[in-house]
This record gives sequence, structure tokens and C-alpha cells, in this order.
Amino acid sequence: MGAHGGRRPSKNSEPLGASGGTVTDIVTSDGNFRVHTFLSDGSFSVESIRNYNDLSDFVSMSEIDYLIVAGGGSGAAVISRGAGGGGAGGLISTLGKTSSISSGSYNVIVGSGGMSLNSGSGTGNNGLNSSFNYATAFGGGGGNGGRGGSGGGAIGNTSTNAQGGSSFSGQGNDGGDSLINTRGGSGGGGYSQKGETIDSSYLDTYS
Repeated sequence: MGAHGGRRPSKNSEPLGASGGTVTDIVTSDGNFRVHTFLSDGSFSVESIRNYNDLSDFVSMSEIDYLIVAGGGSGAAVISRGAGGGGAGGLISTLGKTSSISSGSYNVIVGSGGMSLNSGSGTGNNGLNSSFNYATAFGGGGGNGGRGGSGGGAIGNTSTNAQGGSSFSGQGNDGGDSLINTRGGSGGGGYSQKGETIDSSYLDTYS
């Protein structure tokens, strides 16, 4: 869970005069990047953006890339039945897109994972949201079908088919489903694919 921001190489401006997070400079064949990584809440401040052709001239906007990841959901706890896994935190990325930023201070919120269940039975807790620059990544859904950035997996050993939790469009995938009378709970969804569905082929595994 966290937020990463990096300046793209640009013909219009030199690297941003910016601060906040853990700063890492990366040199690639496409140019130099400065990455600001946040693993907890903080502030990203852009003090200055200079014109590449005239360093005495300050410009109002520059392009950046950012990656925002929310906290994952916690797994469920179920007595005598398979518990569903928590879904991954939602992910937002501007890589390959155009995103601009101006001088100023921007709040960075980094969501933590969902709280675990200490005893008994219950649905997992959703992860907390992460946000930056008006973009919000939603926390992962708790196990047993919670909705989130990626959905939580469905509960197992039910008298009817159980459906995994739904995801937020573009941020992840749905949790896996559990078919009737299968003991195992299904997996939570991830950014690249839906959670694993539990069917009769898993019966021997959990017997």
C-alpha cells in the first residue's frame, strides 16, 4: 500500500522543485526520473517548475506519473465453513496517460490493510482508501464477499452458490465464487485477475 509519484522527461520543463516522501532518482534511456514514495500519510509539495529553454522563467504546469495503491481487505473467519480471502487494494496508475500538476501542496493519504478478526466468525474488514490529487483508490473488500478495489472471496460450504464481492471499475477484479456444498472459501480478487472460484474439484483438498 502506498503512493508513488514521478516526473516524466519533458521538453517544456526541467525536474520539479518538489519535496515529500522518500525521494529516489532513476536514470533510464528515456530520461531522468525523480520518484517520491509515500508509505504513510504526508504532503507532496511542488515549489517550482522552470522552463527548459529559459531557467529564469517559471511555468505553471508539468507532467507527472503517479501510482496509488489502497490497503487490502482482511480474510474472513468462519467456523466449520471455508472463509473467503480478502481482496487486493484498488490500484490507480497514470502511466501511459497525460497527467499534469501545478505548484502547490497536495495531501497524500495511504490506506492500511483491513483489520484482522481476532476471534469467532465474521466477514473480513475492507482495507482503507488511498488518495492523491483528487484520485482515490478504494480499499480491498473483506473476505466473504465484501466489495472493494478488488472484491473479497466468497464463503464456502453453502446450500447455494455464493458470489464473490464486486470490484470498482478499473481498479481491480471481483472476488472468486464458491459453488454449492464446496468446503473451501474462494480467493479475493487481484488487480490482474478475478479471485479463484472454488468448485467440486476442490472437495478432496479440504476433506
